[in-house]
Amino acid sequence: MADDADAAAAPRDFHYDRWKLAKYAAGSFGFTALSTYLIYRGAAMIYANPGDVLRLLPGLLLAAIGLTTVAFFGMILIVAISAFFDRTPVVTITARSIHDRRWGGQPVPWSEVREITGILINSMDGSLAAGPITIVVDDPGRYYQPRGLYARFAYGTMRNPLFLNMVALDGTDFDLATKLVALVPGKVSRAGPVHG
Repeated sequence: MADDADAAAAPRDFHYDRWKLAKYAAGSFGFTALSTYLIYRGAAMIYANPGDVLRLLPGLLLAAIGLTTVAFFGMILIVAISAFFDRTPVVTITARSIHDRRWGGQPVPWSEVREITGILINSMDGSLAAGPITIVVDDPGRYYQPRGLYARFAYGTMRNPLFLNMVALDGTDFDLATKLVALVPGKVSRAGPVHG
């Protein structure tokens, strides 16, 4: 029993998963290359027949779509490549706090956490389900202070930005949920019987 308590209290770090990042970078590179071709085709349509309105509008549309997707997938490509070489922990869970460095702020002490949403424990059989996991505190602005444009874009649109995005990390939502349930079970939502 003491071993279980020690395992629950042991710190857990989640790092970027290089294999996942390589897949995201490859996909983003492919879409960026395709988008560059769309820009080229759009420009070719515009300059091939400068007075032809029927070719001008589709050319402008292709160029606009190409520019938008180059910006979007180019940003993902840059973030994936920079994260590929980053070996520092992204999410750190200790007996005292939780910290996602993408939030830009200080670690969130467990005493400040009102609730952890996105983890459901079935009260009938104890089974666990994990979805998007969010840390609920009274003042998220104390712990959410993004530094970069991408972090502001990715997290700033959420009602509660203290959201744990595990997509590019070396664990899953289920791994995170299991650790949180073992460490702070009183903060996790409980659900009734799951039917279906």
